[in-house]
Amino acid sequence: MVLNNEFHVFPNPGQNEINISFKDVADAEFKIYNSLGQLEIKVKLDSKSTKVNTGILASGIYTYQLIINNSIHHGKWIKTN
Repeated sequence: MVLNNEFHVFPNPGQNEINISFKDVADAEFKIYNSLGQLEIKVKLDSKSTKVNTGILASGIYTYQLIINNSIHHGKWIKTN
């Protein structure tokens, strides 16, 4: 789980979804990239809690980018079966 004073990204590792929860959110976007740097998933977030479906992704290590109110946060996420 990634824990920040602004957000949580969990579970990590995970299977078919990522949960993202915010303390407070006005404008956010969540992107997942594969190991080649290719964009796999892009989601606009407009609530304090969102589930992102990751069922289409193969098992592996991914990088995510979370943009909150023009602030960019990066992390790694592991997809398991």
